[in-house]
Amino acid sequence: MTWSVSERRLLQRPLRFAPLFQDRVWGGRRLASRFADAPPAARIAEAWLLSGHPKGLTPVAEGPLSGQRLPELMARFGPLLVGARNGQALAHGRFPLLIKLLDVDDWLSVQVHPTTGSRALAAEVYGKTELWVALWAAADAHLLLGLKDGCTRADLEQAGPSAALVERLQKRKVQPGQSFFVPSGTVHALGPGLTLLEVQECSDATYRLYDWDRPRAAAALGTRLARAGDARAAGQSRRGRPRGLERDSRPDLGGLPGVPRRAPGLGARFRVCLPGVRPDLRRAHGMDRRVWRDGAGRGTLCLESGLPSHTGRHGIIYNPHGRRVRNPGDSRSALRLGRPGHRPDPKPLYPSNKEKTHRMAANLDQAKRARTRFALAENIAQRWSPRAFRPDALAQEQVGSLFEAARWAASSFNEQPWRFVYALQHEDPDAFARILGTLMDMNQAWARKADLLAIASAQTTSSRNGRPNAKAIYDTGQAVANLSIQATALGLHVHQMGGFSAEAARAALHLPADWEPVVALAVGYRDAPEALTAELRARELMARERLPWSDFVFRGTARAPVAWGAA
Repeated sequence: MTWSVSERRLLQRPLRFAPLFQDRVWGGRRLASRFADAPPAARIAEAWLLSGHPKGLTPVAEGPLSGQRLPELMARFGPLLVGARNGQALAHGRFPLLIKLLDVDDWLSVQVHPTTGSRALAAEVYGKTELWVALWAAADAHLLLGLKDGCTRADLEQAGPSAALVERLQKRKVQPGQSFFVPSGTVHALGPGLTLLEVQECSDATYRLYDWDRPRAAAALGTRLARAGDARAAGQSRRGRPRGLERDSRPDLGGLPGVPRRAPGLGARFRVCLPGVRPDLRRAHGMDRRVWRDGAGRGTLCLESGLPSHTGRHGIIYNPHGRRVRNPGDSRSALRLGRPGHRPDPKPLYPSNKEKTHRMAANLDQAKRARTRFALAENIAQRWSPRAFRPDALAQEQVGSLFEAARWAASSFNEQPWRFVYALQHEDPDAFARILGTLMDMNQAWARKADLLAIASAQTTSSRNGRPNAKAIYDTGQAVANLSIQATALGLHVHQMGGFSAEAARAALHLPADWEPVVALAVGYRDAPEALTAELRARELMARERLPWSDFVFRGTARAPVAWGAA
């Protein structure tokens, strides 16, 4: 198989993949707050970050190969992606690894996975060896891994699919940063209160031994053990020792989280590095490594999604040429799979400051996403106030949608006291200039690029009784908040400004005496920060910060701030 120069160039830059989301009965809501494109109200048990499995194919998220999935890429580029000697992957056109994030709110079934070559695989190419890295763990989080000393397959069959089966397994407490190697054939179950990174062979072959009395159909326990393979499938090694406490499965083996010595079925070793877990991790083990020992070319897998730094950058990167991939937000959020002893081209992918800034600008919306402890509606999490706008024209439907959202805000006695005067630059430049002239000079410098400017005022006289409406300004604020969230839903941005002259607005816009100008608004499409002056660009790239809950939430009395921990 040969490739043209243009085809090879398609793989010179990393491929970023968009995640897929899977619901399960045991899933929670922690992952939803970490992904911009997560279903807003759904339970997310698994986020498949890199998958060539038929049950979930992750697409390339950007670039000339955007939309293509791993089977298509394997068919077109096979050896360029996984190496010429990766025979099993090339023969079946199946990328060998599947990478997920798991959010566990209830016990997973007690289960076992068959090994590669087992008759139980059916349509699967690989067995299912797994590696877990605990990214977050509740104080009482546990998992089950391997059989207790002296337990045999006969003991499992005698226990049957009941709570007695659980008593024959090793229960282990989990702490953030720990890792667990789970060779195929090891009996295991994950408990509630865990968020895990899972790296596994590309397989979905699972046999449930006990499902905590949930009403799901299951074959007899002995039948499932037989299907899963030999005695090893019951949780024992070939020599009869319990699986799960062998050298390969100890957490933090050799000081490196998640380093299995062997991965049955892959026919090779693989290494998982989580920068930030240990201060010396990058120095000791490097960041640019091959994926597999037996001919995976010069590939590097880089995960940038939901790891401990929570930069908000989501997705999986496959870098087939092993060149360094840098995260502009926080270098701790990268995961690499590979092996020691190989250092490919050390030249950075984005060497210049200009290119780094451009890359950061392209991902700024994700970097600005709210970092939350509790679940948050996505349009609220993504809302932020840029200063760099481009003068693209807004459609009438978009403008109407914004003010429709304001129209349906709550208000005291349904007074609806908000009043908006707006202008579109592309439609009425003179009216736009009048509103622009009411802004302070520092705001005029950047707001002139937006397509829509508006002044939001509050009618301070009640239309109900003619008396002063003390809630008018509060109600107008609610209408502006509705408008801002609707703008985010439309892919627009709003910057609210107190830096304007109310008197100039009254005169220029002929506002009635009982209209109190409250805030100026700039609305439009965000531009790259390079469009701003150096001072404003620095402010544009600053991280978003919020007060701790204890500063503004009190329980029962103002002397009792809540103690919810860090966000």
